Amino acid sequence: MVCGLEDPEDDWPSGMNSSQPVLQALHWMATQSEVTTPPNHSHPVSTQPYPAETVYELVSQDGLENVTVVFVLVLIPLLAVFGVVGNILSLVVLVNARMRSTTNLCLAGLAISDLLLLCHSLAFSAFQIHARRDPVGAKYASVVTYPVLAAYGSIVCARITTWLTTMLGVERCIAVYFPMRARAINSRRGTLLAIGAIYIVTALAFLPTALQYHVTYVGGGGPNNSSSSMPVLVHSALGRNKEFMVPYGNALNVVFRFVPLAVLWWSTPSSSPPSAGQACCAAPSAGTAATRQDRSRRASL
Repeated sequence: MVCGLEDPEDDWPSGMNSSQPVLQALHWMATQSEVTTPPNHSHPVSTQPYPAETVYELVSQDGLENVTVVFVLVLIPLLAVFGVVGNILSLVVLVNARMRSTTNLCLAGLAISDLLLLCHSLAFSAFQIHARRDPVGAKYASVVTYPVLAAYGSIVCARITTWLTTMLGVERCIAVYFPMRARAINSRRGTLLAIGAIYIVTALAFLPTALQYHVTYVGGGGPNNSSSSMPVLVHSALGRNKEFMVPYGNALNVVFRFVPLAVLWWSTPSSSPPSAGQACCAAPSAGTAATRQDRSRRASL
């Protein structure tokens, strides 16, 4: 069972916790080894699978506990706190009236999405810390909040960051190749509309990832009787509809993973010399700058 999700084929040994993926993988490799006898050897190889004790010799319970403490309870919260403070300070600077350029608007949108993603990381660490004091209560909270926080919220924030980064790359490409028309194309109003569209479309596109799960209560009267009931995460009717979820998941991967990579590759300025049209666009810009410098020098004299 992972995060309360029922798994009828869960046949791990009783001494092995389902929250130990490394031990599970090693145990699977040990127990699934086939019996072979090399043809060039007179003595057959041992027909017994690798003993399960070797799993604990390779990765001990104390070792996993130390890794969990260092990464989940120390490094992740520490980095997340620094990230939250840094993004808040960035927002304070970027939303200033004197700093409201199109590039800074994109950076502000990135700061918001990164801030939300870091808050999800802090929530994950908070659940792990709470699990050491109250395992039952922590499991209850993690299962209930999993569809919104883990399955939906963190993914949406990450994909918003992906498309905002792509948008920033396209804006820089326009500024390089079309310097005379860049201000008209990259207007503040258009940038704000694009950022809002990215947030709204991404949030709506990933709604099925949250709706594919359903929290049900077993062993009691329901959510109001938490002392005698426990939440269990199961697939909803939408989640069991593989004919829809599998193609839809593949489409999301294409739109939010491969398409941004293709757009960034296309919009990256090449090292080749600019074409004649681009040179014509760039030349007036340099001439205009030189003319302004000459005028300023004459005015100072």
